[in-house]
Amino acid sequence: MDTRVKEIVDSTKDKFGLADYYLKTYDFNRKLTVYNETIYSLTMEWFPNHAKQDDEDLNPAGTAVIEVNIETRQPIGVIFVMGVTYAKNGVRFQEGSLHEIVQWVEQQTSLTYQKDFQIKKQAADHIHFHSEVNGIPLTPGGLIEVKWNELGQLTSFSVHEPFPKIENVKEDSFTLTLASIADITKEQIKMLQSPDFDEEKLIHLYGLEEIYVRDETKETIPFSIIGLAYRQYELEKTLEWSKPLEEAFIEKDIECKDEVTAEQAFSQEPSPDAYPISKREQELCVAGVTDFLRKVYPEESGHWYIATLHRENGYIQATVKKHQQVEFVFQQKLVVFLDVTEFNVVSYLDTQSMLEMFDKYTVSNKVVLTKEEAFSKLEPYLELTPYYVYHPAQREYVLCGKLDCHYGVDAETGEVSLLDDF
Repeated sequence: MDTRVKEIVDSTKDKFGLADYYLKTYDFNRKLTVYNETIYSLTMEWFPNHAKQDDEDLNPAGTAVIEVNIETRQPIGVIFVMGVTYAKNGVRFQEGSLHEIVQWVEQQTSLTYQKDFQIKKQAADHIHFHSEVNGIPLTPGGLIEVKWNELGQLTSFSVHEPFPKIENVKEDSFTLTLASIADITKEQIKMLQSPDFDEEKLIHLYGLEEIYVRDETKETIPFSIIGLAYRQYELEKTLEWSKPLEEAFIEKDIECKDEVTAEQAFSQEPSPDAYPISKREQELCVAGVTDFLRKVYPEESGHWYIATLHRENGYIQATVKKHQQVEFVFQQKLVVFLDVTEFNVVSYLDTQSMLEMFDKYTVSNKVVLTKEEAFSKLEPYLELTPYYVYHPAQREYVLCGKLDCHYGVDAETGEVSLLDDF
């Protein structure tokens, strides 16, 4: 065993009271932060000494699965399987004492209570913390979860980044009002076809497409880019060809497991997914996806466009959508995986098979409500909530309003109902 790994293993065994456990397996992992930085971790499976593994795919009750950040040596995930622990002199909270829990979390994360994280939800055997600034939540934001048993022994702990430093948050006063963004709100009102599963028909429905609106500039930030914004490239490139390709598309298996070596982990080598997609690579992706469509959808030149590209698990992933579709709650799209050497498509996912279940549904065309009328009906139910949203171009969190509405309007009857009821 690598001496650096042994150091983490020994420290983990001592910290979590695993004297009656043995290390079954360990492996390295890596992931990207919202800042496009690579985080390496070591995940260990500790089996109780007395445990028998009846099923090779299942860990015995009491198994401790612990993940530790390689750089900071701090735990970012702890699970005792089925909530059972055989730890001795491990982590224990006196009667779920908030003070003890907070103090322990601060020690494990180097974060400060009230400044970096606050209580989101609290119960008798668990507590959730989240990141916020001056009472305003962040997106993407951090989440910490702690669980314990009736004896106060730790059974689960997880840290989900990011918890941004205060200097990465552009603090401001929230001034947006629904009246001040009425034009944006009206643009976000969309009419869609939505399935009525009981009646097996498609109804026309007006609803609001949620969006973030920046307080300072009224710039809009779609929900779809949050999380991948730092490494997603928007192309909106229509794909056209003069003739199809006669050869069949041969799909290959996707290797999702990211093999990480000890040297990569301890040297903090940047993940391959962290590198930008150059203009030349974008052009090669367009050509690769076009050839793929020439095989799979040979007669649909000009019907499709590449919406976005991003790196994922060693592949370049393209989101491909159709032009001029009927506005339907579920839209046909392709998720296409390209290799990063030849830029050929190796596999894809298509939502069409899911959509075929609606082919037998009847469609009513009795639309009587206009968009303006729908806006008037939804106006009392609109919500504008302050959020700090990560702005990738500025590499900081900026104050926004989350524009949302949980209600919709039946375009045929004018009835307003919760969207979940449609």
